[in-house]
Formats: sequence, C-alpha cells, structure tokens
Amino acid sequence: MTPPKPRTYVCQKCGYIRYHAPKSDVVSLEDLRAWACPKCRLPMRSHSNPVSAGLDSLCILGKKIFK
Repeated sequence: MTPPKPRTYVCQKCGYIRYHAPKSDVVSLEDLRAWACPKCRLPMRSHSNPVSAGLDSLCILGKKIFK
C-alpha cells in the first residue's frame, strides 16, 4: 500500500500553518477531524500541496500588513 499524502492546514484569518502527516494508511479520527487554529480558534483550510498552503498563508499575512 502507498502511504497517504501529508496535508497542510492554513488559518484563513491569521495565516497560521499546521502540517499533518498520517502515520499509516488506516484512517483514524485524527485524520478526519477539522483542525482549529490555536491562535484564533477558527476552522483551518486544508491543502494537499504545501506550496499552495504557503502562498495562501503569505496572501493572508500580506492583506493584514497592507490593510
């Protein structure tokens, strides 16, 4: 079996990034739960590509700086 792809989660308010790599190909409750930002307590958006997650985070931070 092929291992599952890691997921990257980005907060849409503050740009916080969380990286989650499943331990096995068996789906667990941790893999299914919706992550919440530890700073804002808002749901985080999931990305399968870390590059797009980083760009999303930079856009959010840029909007906050140049507001």
